[in-house]
Amino acid sequence: MGSMNNPFFTTGAISERRHFVGRDRNLREIFDRASMSTPPSLNLVGAARSGKSSLLRQVCRTYETVMPRPGDVVAVYVEFGRVNSQSEAAFYQAIAMALLDEIPRKRTGLLQQFKRSELEKPLKVEPFDRLAFDRALRAWRKANILPILCLDHFEYLLNKPEVFPNDFYEVLRALVDDGVVMLAIASRQTIADYSRGVKQFTSRFFNLFQTLRIEDLGESEAWDLVRLPSSDDPALTEANQAIAFDWGDGMRFGCRRRAGVCSRRSGMDRR
Repeated sequence: MGSMNNPFFTTGAISERRHFVGRDRNLREIFDRASMSTPPSLNLVGAARSGKSSLLRQVCRTYETVMPRPGDVVAVYVEFGRVNSQSEAAFYQAIAMALLDEIPRKRTGLLQQFKRSELEKPLKVEPFDRLAFDRALRAWRKANILPILCLDHFEYLLNKPEVFPNDFYEVLRALVDDGVVMLAIASRQTIADYSRGVKQFTSRFFNLFQTLRIEDLGESEAWDLVRLPSSDDPALTEANQAIAFDWGDGMRFGCRRRAGVCSRRSGMDRR
């Protein structure tokens, strides 16, 4: 089994759409909400390696083939870590870069009805601070484009109230309330849980979200998992598929009791 064709790996998010298994219900829930006139924001909650990252990435990969009016939506994925959570400026720049990168990649070509500069210009303002960020996203919405911001590992920001103060979250709340953006935020605890005990956090942002918990895979999805890359040409023999299925349940690595979109040993992301 060559490494290039091997759908099973030990760490990292799923990089190929064909290796994504399950979560159809979760995807429908996200896209149904994104289709509302004023989309509510979602908090994807699950343990480490439960599949949150892969689910957010899948939203950005598939929205143009699922949304009823894909030209009116742009979904971008931003993963936070040590670098882009050091300051508000770094946060805003990460969002701007993701949106700028998506413009030429948008497969439908429907963004061409607007001059590209009209979308790019507000994202290239210097300094790109809190006010510039707010104005840029409102300019996109004025052009009838809803940015869906899929924000991963958001706890990096929540754990730094001295860097990301209450006013920072108030701006995000106002953008959501005004229907300017939809947020899909992944975290290990709910956003409300993170705010408890932090006296600085009084913003209404923290009671904004509908919670979407990342639960176990169903049995049929678990079988799809062990039959990767496809049921017609699985990487594992039938005997090894059965072993992987039973082992996944018994070892709690990704089938029934503790399933994510994928499993650590199966190679599908469980972050």
